[in-house]
Amino acid sequence: MGFWASVFFAFADTATVRRVVKALPRVGVGIKYGIPQTRRASLMSPRQLFRAANMTQKWQRREISNFEYLMFLNTVAGRTYNDLNQYPVFPWVVTNYESVELDLSQPSNYRDLSKHALLMPVLVCHLRFHRSVAMLQQNIGYEFKDKYLLQLALTHPSFRENFGTNPDHVRNSLTNCGVRQPEYGDRRVLHMNTRKRGM
Repeated sequence: MGFWASVFFAFADTATVRRVVKALPRVGVGIKYGIPQTRRASLMSPRQLFRAANMTQKWQRREISNFEYLMFLNTVAGRTYNDLNQYPVFPWVVTNYESVELDLSQPSNYRDLSKHALLMPVLVCHLRFHRSVAMLQQNIGYEFKDKYLLQLALTHPSFRENFGTNPDHVRNSLTNCGVRQPEYGDRRVLHMNTRKRGM
């Protein structure tokens, strides 16, 4: 392994985990975010670790900052900078960023948390779809007459769970026709394998 390399392990049982934890050297990375660095703490469940660290009380007594508390919550939740799918989450609660002084007693300074959070990804997905189709039309010099059917087909949940998270999704799904045909697919796999090796 190189310097700063990260490795994820999935062990078959708890006994193996205990043996590995005992063999590893102690490091003090988690101390900064309230995670005790003891062998016992390394084997705790997230709930046990949350209770043992007593960070909520420290945050309420203003002994730690909001950032430190959120980093602790993210760490206990298993979030990490090493994987973009598990990157730490920092909620946006405040809406007023223009005022010099922020009155925390005013409800207008806070985001409306009653709105359903799961609607945002759907909206983002559809906005990305339309942007992707516009870019595709511009690149290939063709304008689709009925974008509605295209949108239904390509944004339907059964099509792909993460559709629209990348502008290339629309372009690839429209321009890679026939990839599953045996004669075309074999050539494409050969091309991709040789391209990766630099031949």
